[in-house]
Amino acid sequence: MALRLVMLEQARSSMAFGPEQFFDEYPGVFLLAVGLVAAEPVAPAAPRPRVRRAVTQELESLDIEEIEDTFSMPFTQRLTHSLNDHPLAGCTFFLPANEQSPQTVGRKPGCDLTIPDTSVSDHHCQIQLVDGSDLFVTDLGSTNGTLVNLQRLSPGEATAVEDEAIVTVGRYSFQYFSARSLYAALNILEQSR
Repeated sequence: MALRLVMLEQARSSMAFGPEQFFDEYPGVFLLAVGLVAAEPVAPAAPRPRVRRAVTQELESLDIEEIEDTFSMPFTQRLTHSLNDHPLAGCTFFLPANEQSPQTVGRKPGCDLTIPDTSVSDHHCQIQLVDGSDLFVTDLGSTNGTLVNLQRLSPGEATAVEDEAIVTVGRYSFQYFSARSLYAALNILEQSR
């Protein structure tokens, strides 16, 4: 099984030796469990947090005081990803760049990533790296569907996933990070402490 659990604190400690050491230690991609899909009303007058793509913005231009140490993400006026009641929240799953075989996500023991929840089908979806860095997700005809940034995928159709996109499997969501974007996001969090 190529997909493996890497604790976020372990990844953070690897940053001490700089970006090149981090990329050498983690050549591949990450799926960070960010929480259950939840509907929460947002008052129209309430300020919305800015969503940033950490890789595409220079760190010097960020307003560090406004960044919170959280991975909950608002997508619309009503949908958020909540860390409450999510046994996988904060877990990071690493897929090495040299792993080209599809990794199965589902409820059934023996899947490469097992999610023990009734909203997840026995064999829900597959994730696969192409050329070591391009992530593709294929829904396997799941009951509740697989979504990328809240857009439901067509079963059996491999769909490219952009860096920092959210992949939702049943009620569970994971944010996809390249090694570079995770390093940048962790660096921002470290600077904001």
